[in-house]
Amino acid sequence: MSMKPAQLLRITALYGRIPFLLFFFLIFSSMSFAQKGTLKVFSELKGVNIYLDDEFKGTDVSTFDSVSAGSHYIKAIKDDVIIFGELVTVNINQTATVLIKDTKEVQDKLLARKYKEQETYRSRKLDILQDTKLVTTTTGNTQINEKTKSLYFPGYYSVLGGSTTSGNVATNSTTVTKTETSWFIIQGNQKIDFKEFAILTNNTLYFSNLNDFQNKLAEYEILKKQKPKWKVDWTPVFVGGVFIGLGALFYDPAVNPFDEDTPTGKQLVKVLCVSSILTGTVAFFAGLFNHVKPNPAYPAFINPITMDTAIRDAKEYNRKLKVELGLPESFEPQK
Repeated sequence: MSMKPAQLLRITALYGRIPFLLFFFLIFSSMSFAQKGTLKVFSELKGVNIYLDDEFKGTDVSTFDSVSAGSHYIKAIKDDVIIFGELVTVNINQTATVLIKDTKEVQDKLLARKYKEQETYRSRKLDILQDTKLVTTTTGNTQINEKTKSLYFPGYYSVLGGSTTSGNVATNSTTVTKTETSWFIIQGNQKIDFKEFAILTNNTLYFSNLNDFQNKLAEYEILKKQKPKWKVDWTPVFVGGVFIGLGALFYDPAVNPFDEDTPTGKQLVKVLCVSSILTGTVAFFAGLFNHVKPNPAYPAFINPITMDTAIRDAKEYNRKLKVELGLPESFEPQK
């Protein structure tokens, strides 16, 4: 295919300009690159959305490279709340830094948007209420050094004295003051019992002890309803047999204790033998037919929740509740 002279001239002119265009392009690119800097963002909070000149750049972004020199608007948003907004100047081939602090003002802004969460925390928060009282007990007696007879009750003496004579009263007493502490648990503004508290704080030891108590209580109720049973008590049976044996050994049927001619010693022996046999017989049959009725002791429930453990568990529960609601751990509602 042959080219016309005019076409060949245009192509030669075009290709001849390429080195000049490439040269100007490289110069412009180097000038553009040289007019950029770096921007670093440091935040004391997590979950912060960063905007550069109102353009979203990401969450918790810390470094922006190749930022054009000049003023730029940096904005930080957390939980739909603007916690930082400022103009930052970026210089050529230099690094500009921005620090987003976790201040009280920032926390107040975040909390202001979490009114519902705050109310939920107030209604579900656990607290321990304690009451300390000083109880004074006085013991002793009253002594009257100079007694004054009562005018209306003969034989009695007035402690306070009478109209004509006065009594010197001395009191010998001891006063003891003790501290009594009572406490209970509340959730929100409602008092709750130990079982409810154990459910909220997942106190497995409480339910283990409660289960043991309920088993012992069931056994107690069964034993309490049992009817009396006949059971041999070998101790009185043995003692009664010994008494019967001794009485029978020294018993003399020929002796008549009611005969005046019978010596006193033989009468006494006869009476003692009869008494021993009778006493032994009663003891023997009492042990043989012993009437036994169960008398179980009422079981005691050992509560593992003391005030110290309640305080510890309540603090941990409240901490987890704040995390669940997205509230800072330092947050506490105003009274």
